Amino acid sequence: MSRYSDAFNRMKISLDEICEKYNKRKIWFYWDALKAFVIYGVTPNQYIGFEFYKKSRLEKMRYYTARKSDKIEKTFNDPSKAQYFNDKVLFNQTFTQWVKRDYIATENATDEDLQRFVNKHKKVIVKPISLSSGRGIHVYRGGGTLNALKNDKYILEEYIEQHKEMALLNPTSVNTVRVYTVLDRLGEPHIVSATLRIGGSGSEVDNFHSGGISYPVDLKSGVIKGAGKDIHGREYLFHPGTGTQVVGFKIPRYDKLKEFVFSACKVFPTSRLIAWDVAVTENGFEMVEGNYEGDPGIMQYADCCGHLDILKKYH
Repeated sequence: MSRYSDAFNRMKISLDEICEKYNKRKIWFYWDALKAFVIYGVTPNQYIGFEFYKKSRLEKMRYYTARKSDKIEKTFNDPSKAQYFNDKVLFNQTFTQWVKRDYIATENATDEDLQRFVNKHKKVIVKPISLSSGRGIHVYRGGGTLNALKNDKYILEEYIEQHKEMALLNPTSVNTVRVYTVLDRLGEPHIVSATLRIGGSGSEVDNFHSGGISYPVDLKSGVIKGAGKDIHGREYLFHPGTGTQVVGFKIPRYDKLKEFVFSACKVFPTSRLIAWDVAVTENGFEMVEGNYEGDPGIMQYADCCGHLDILKKYH
């Protein structure tokens, strides 16, 4: 229930600017969002992110919405393989060829094990195993936090040193490329969407639901082709914290990044639709995670156009 109330509260914040821009009262948007939920199955976040308030009926029908996500996932993905993506520790163990960073799970670790791990690495990222969307992720800074980790399930990971060009966009977060891939019926991989995710001003994470900004990537060239968006629908040509122009930025070694992701796709041939989060490093790439239920919002927010027809091609 809290997720719905959080989404509604975010919608109220988003509408402050939208009401002023379109000279309409909030009640009009609430009613329109309710109709969009009933007819098309969009969440409050998707209603804002997809800009449904200014879309035609035909445009709305082309969106892969929250209601359609269960059907899409059952069409493309074998549920028995979901655990390999949803469990962060199991994911790292399974995709060792693509995950090079050091890590340790707190569940079966001793205090001495954890202390050795944080002493070994200059910087450690802490991720709750049971949460998603960037919630609870933080950088370990010493002190009592380490003892508190024993009271819940976390994975501690060596902090990824990203490519210097990626760091220029926002140095406080590891900025990643989210690549949505689909395997066709012959097992060949294709990219259906890609976005560059950059943490908000001063943020330690790049997750969209935790203040990050998502920029659309041209699938052929790896160049940022348009303004980024945050979860409130605000657009950014420049990063709000660093002032760096992101539009026109080219992801380093993008062709090799595609090869990196395509090779990971084939680990589970029955997991055909996956959203991969990849960090670009000076020496190559690091797989941050694979999302078995890749957010249909992020897939379509930045482009601001529906991808349902694209996915149907690969049914």
